[in-house]
Amino acid sequence: MVGRDREFMTALEEGAAELNRFLREQMIRRPYATMGGGALLGYALGGGLTIRTSALLLRAAARVAMVRAVQELMPVLPEGRAVDSNGRKTA
Repeated sequence: MVGRDREFMTALEEGAAELNRFLREQMIRRPYATMGGGALLGYALGGGLTIRTSALLLRAAARVAMVRAVQELMPVLPEGRAVDSNGRKTA
C-alpha cells in the first residue's frame, strides 16, 4: 500500500510541475489572456456564476479554442490561398 501511495504522490507532483510549466509559458506568451482566465476561474469557483452561465462560457471558450487550433494548424488551403479568421479565402 505504501508503494502505491508513493507512486500516486510522484504522479501528482509530476502533473503539478507540468501544469506549472504550462502556465508559466502561457503567462509569457499571452499574459492578459492568462490573467483573465485565472480571474474568471477564480470568480466561477467562488460561486459567482450560475450553471447555465458557466456552460455558456465553456461552450464559447471551446469554440474560440477550436478556431485558434485550426488557424494555427492549417493557415493555408491546399490550393495555396490563405484564409481569414472566418474561413474565407483571401487574395
